[in-house]
Amino acid sequence: MLLADSSGTKYPPMLVYKCNPSKVPQTAAENIRQRNGFSVGMWRDMELLQIETGMHIYCNPKGWFNEDLAINFLRHYVARRENPSKPILLLWDDFSGHWTPEVISYAKSINVFLERVSPNCTAVCQSADIAWMKPPKDRLRGMWVTSIRDQLRNRVPDQPFSIKAPDRVLMVHWMHNTWSDISASTICNGFRKGGYIEKSTSTVVVREPSPLRADGEGDVVQLLEESGILDTEVGIIDSDDDFDQP
Repeated sequence: MLLADSSGTKYPPMLVYKCNPSKVPQTAAENIRQRNGFSVGMWRDMELLQIETGMHIYCNPKGWFNEDLAINFLRHYVARRENPSKPILLLWDDFSGHWTPEVISYAKSINVFLERVSPNCTAVCQSADIAWMKPPKDRLRGMWVTSIRDQLRNRVPDQPFSIKAPDRVLMVHWMHNTWSDISASTICNGFRKGGYIEKSTSTVVVREPSPLRADGEGDVVQLLEESGILDTEVGIIDSDDDFDQP
């Protein structure tokens, strides 16, 4: 979850990982209450990363936002603002976890007006989608492809091999670095193009850092083929497979 305001100020990201809760109900409840859902062992790393990056890191069985996380998000990023008596407008996607009675009530209690952005209009109304969601995604993709390429090139021939996914700690660093690289002018342009702030009379040239394009991604495919771990038969694709079923 990324948050920025119309002045160009960025706030540390909020991450939600997917992990199974403890099978012991009391332990699971304690993990949620004291460790953002993580076990004692996992929390050691996550707590240090929170201190280091300023990010808020959670986990739950679905790795997705819900009512409790939406309230925590408002509490951490909005309720503690410098001037809480000044009302603010928050552009809030049309996601069910954002619009429960509890979330709406809490937002009102901290002087926040929630504005629902229609799912069909985010590309033109949601400042994040307009200007500053794509660059971090591009850079994250570039980092992942680079990691795959390096692993394939460094593999030992005729030895068992499997690609290692980035762990949670590395992903936190990747997300922190990509978000840090986004300029204030890009943030402002998102609000400007959405019509939330006045358009500048002068031309603003935004130069974002390289998205770490994995130049020659074709060579990664070739390396995968040579390693024998590329599935060349895709089969039937069902978009529902990308999400956990209720």
